[in-house]
Amino acid sequence: MTRELTATEKKLINIVAGGIEITARPFEKIASELGMSESETVGALRSLAEEKRIRRMAAILRQRKIGYSANAMCVFNVDADKIDAAGEYAASFAEVSHCYKRAKSGNWPYNLYAMVHGHEKSECEAVAQKIAARSGASSYKLLYSISELKKENMIYFSDTARVPAISPRLIAWEMSAACNLKCVHCRACSTMERSENELSTAECFEFLKDIAAMPGKPVLIMSGGEPLIRPDFFEILEYAAALGINKVLATNATMITEEIAARLAACGVSAASVSIDGPDAAEHDKFRRVEGAFAKSLKGIELLKAAGIKIQINISVTRHNYGKIDDIFSLAETLGASSIHIFMLVPTGRAENMKGEEISAAEYERLLNWFYDKKREIGARINLKATCAPHYYRIMRERARADGLEITERNFGMDAKTRGCLAGSGFAFVSACGIVQGCGYMPIAAGNIREKKFSEIYTNSDFFIKLRDLSLLKGKCGKCAYKKVCGGCRARALASNGDCFGEEPYCGYEPEK
Repeated sequence: MTRELTATEKKLINIVAGGIEITARPFEKIASELGMSESETVGALRSLAEEKRIRRMAAILRQRKIGYSANAMCVFNVDADKIDAAGEYAASFAEVSHCYKRAKSGNWPYNLYAMVHGHEKSECEAVAQKIAARSGASSYKLLYSISELKKENMIYFSDTARVPAISPRLIAWEMSAACNLKCVHCRACSTMERSENELSTAECFEFLKDIAAMPGKPVLIMSGGEPLIRPDFFEILEYAAALGINKVLATNATMITEEIAARLAACGVSAASVSIDGPDAAEHDKFRRVEGAFAKSLKGIELLKAAGIKIQINISVTRHNYGKIDDIFSLAETLGASSIHIFMLVPTGRAENMKGEEISAAEYERLLNWFYDKKREIGARINLKATCAPHYYRIMRERARADGLEITERNFGMDAKTRGCLAGSGFAFVSACGIVQGCGYMPIAAGNIREKKFSEIYTNSDFFIKLRDLSLLKGKCGKCAYKKVCGGCRARALASNGDCFGEEPYCGYEPEK
């Protein structure tokens, strides 16, 4: 008689089935969670395998992530007396992950199936031709997968299942709300004065320890305000570096010196984003409301580059610079930017006073179509991204369909894998006083890291769980066929009508009824 598994064994199976971290000691963390020693945990798994309660443990290959974007189920009509030999021949190809025999059915004459993988469709076609020729197949087809469905790990025992910890890809951390500039669109309404309620150095360290332990290793954007205003900035940065956190800097670059740039590089800051909102000093300084800001930012950019730090140029698009976007792009290229991101205005903070400065829905549409063309023109030379412009992902698909292009990572890079609004579902914001939000433009608190760990808030916050539920979207966003790749800007919906689940106010697309 088969014995009953213990609660600990059930929990162990669920944890292992959920995925094992790639580390030198992968069972150490599992053992800690179970309250066992590492050797006891490994021994328990061995015993379960010997009892055949665990059949096997194996790696799962995510073929698209390693460049195999052409994946075809090849089906062949093969004579019954030749099918075994044909199957053995098909299985001999390295490009074939599995093959099997199926009974013919009605008008479907195919009985040999082989899953073929290639970097290009031509590679799949070449393999299929060889199999068809050797097997004497009277006909065959290649059925290409057009998307990869989300793969979920199995939960075998619901009574001991844990809520899996999830991580954002990006965490924007407002290290200080203070800033030495007075930008007209500032969501934080920053001034030079630091708040007495800012996280202390010790609290910052606790936050960093928490995110360093999160699965997926999120990228930490050290932002503000102006983060360099904090007198303990480098103490915090060095602590993050010691924890192995992947970090980048968001700065206006006016405070960068040769020494600061060198220290940033030494602490592993790989990239810095700097906002440039005009093609010259007159336009940029007017937007930033500090004379000389443009010249100081450009000097800071050169110092950062000299230290080996990549530069991302951010451009906030409003009516004042909409007609000069080509000139600003040209400047960004001249500055040697590795990335250029365009930001669509969200009317929060000081930007609430910019009524009439937003570009219209029709202008958004023209700008994002221009952006699509720009990305195709520039290619991989510079990384271009539209931020706070989720409808770009609808436009990209419309234009790609017209151009006969598949939405693959090879054709569209990360844009093929991500979606529009990531608030609470890939992105999170932590304020200078510890408040966790879906993004910096959405002043709805999901929790506070002074009361609960960020990792727990991000995984379990009721508000974040709702943000991840696209069925809650209202108006035309709720009806739109593109809502899974766009989602509308939840912050603009909140600012426009007081409901973050309302429809995107600056989208001119009308869903089909």
